[in-house]
Amino acid sequence: MKRHSRWFLCAVLLTAALLLWGCWGGGTKKEQTVDEFLAQMETALNSLDANKIANLYSFPILLDPVLPGQEELKFERQHFVRMIQGALTAAKEGGAVFEVKFVEPKYQEKSDSAVVETQVYMKVKIDEDTAHNVFVAFVNDLIDVFMELYEEVLKEILKEFFDEIPDDFTEIAEQLWDALMAGEPVEWPVEEEITEEVFFELTKVNGKWKLSSEVDVELPLTALFRR
Repeated sequence: MKRHSRWFLCAVLLTAALLLWGCWGGGTKKEQTVDEFLAQMETALNSLDANKIANLYSFPILLDPVLPGQEELKFERQHFVRMIQGALTAAKEGGAVFEVKFVEPKYQEKSDSAVVETQVYMKVKIDEDTAHNVFVAFVNDLIDVFMELYEEVLKEILKEFFDEIPDDFTEIAEQLWDALMAGEPVEWPVEEEITEEVFFELTKVNGKWKLSSEVDVELPLTALFRR
């Protein structure tokens, strides 16, 4: 048997201890509270960072079927990020301002689930060019993901808007933008403060709260396009 110095043995023991600490978190794993999750949610939404927002969700996200006999539509984390990344980037580059704050939240909590009822305050400021770029980027990326995963579903949805579906995604986005703007004139830049009551469900994953995969929580981004 080879002999090693005591410093070598100390180093081995220290490394082993650090590895065990990393695996078990020092023997205790702090459970996230609902209040801590809501604070994380505010920070993520206000950041307009796609990955931080994705961290709020339990994946896959499930949507109701569109076609007869079809199963639920399923989207994994990478699909979700792709769908919102371009729009959020356009918003940040255009200097758009979004603020979200939960006011006096109440919740019913169980061991691995919770239902949250809260007032949500949203402040939005954006100019016309940025709003246009956000919308076009979102529609383009949404279509791109649907074309990859659910092409037939996409075509069925687009039939509601187009007699003949354009081949160019950007043309689809531009036509939808024109239709959106064809109603009551919008005074630009848009500056709105909105307070609404919302409900959403949480599920606990590895000690962390996540938005349920079937939840429908409105991002402040969508407040731009209310008419």
